[in-house]
Amino acid sequence: TTNVLKDGINHLLQKSLNYHVNTEFCDQIVLLQEGFTLSSIGTPLLTQIAPTIVETTIACGLLSSQYGIEMGVGIAALLSTYVIYSVNTTKPIIDAREKSLQINNAFWEAFFSAVTRYKTMRDCGRLDDTIASQDIALANWAQAEIHAAELPLTVGFGHLTISYTSMLAAALYVGSGVQSGRYTIQDFVLIIGYLQQLSSLLPAFGQAVNQLVAAYPDLKYVFSELAKPDEVVDLYPYVPLLLSKGVAPSIEFENVEFSYPPKPGQDKSAPIFTNLSFKIESNERVAF
Repeated sequence: TTNVLKDGINHLLQKSLNYHVNTEFCDQIVLLQEGFTLSSIGTPLLTQIAPTIVETTIACGLLSSQYGIEMGVGIAALLSTYVIYSVNTTKPIIDAREKSLQINNAFWEAFFSAVTRYKTMRDCGRLDDTIASQDIALANWAQAEIHAAELPLTVGFGHLTISYTSMLAAALYVGSGVQSGRYTIQDFVLIIGYLQQLSSLLPAFGQAVNQLVAAYPDLKYVFSELAKPDEVVDLYPYVPLLLSKGVAPSIEFENVEFSYPPKPGQDKSAPIFTNLSFKIESNERVAF
């Protein structure tokens, strides 16, 4: 993870000036934020997914050899059900997490802008509007965070439902076998006890699969972005920049328009100036 984050920082620093000028800060740090996903998949993979697969494989072989192939098939089907359910319920979690990340970045971008321009906004009488917009952004962020946190819990109830339903089905099946004389009471106690211990691992296994699948888009984005070559973008490749040694270049504004961001509830704000054109020659001092 440390190496990925270092590579991500170097990748961003080597991008063109045009990228850094025209790309919002919140969009630039997405690469670093999603790079932390790499550290979040190791724990569920090593502590939940791998041990559960090993335990389930052993259970399939043991029960199949002792009580019939249908026992192993049932356990394999149960594990497959967890995987299918986890994969199919991951997309809403990914979407909610992505939306929360976007709103979070937008909030911090607005907060950073408000702090750095505090005096200007206060002098221009826009401080109340700025605070109101911060309150709205903070409320949106809190709502998105709550929704992103609730979805995995909702999916978790599905994992528990599958576990309880499978245990009930297993009890009914083995119980019917006891009635038919295929199994003894001791077999019933042994099988159900073993399956109960096994089923207690599966909800955590399903949630780990959710987490692993949800991390895939982030990892794909990070490594595909790091694989891109660094490019310096020249917006005017056919316009030569004439520079003379020891002589500063001139600076020219041509038909420039500027306006502040609109207040809350407004579509746009009136421009401060339009069609502003002037030229600053070499060695001139101009106050603007």
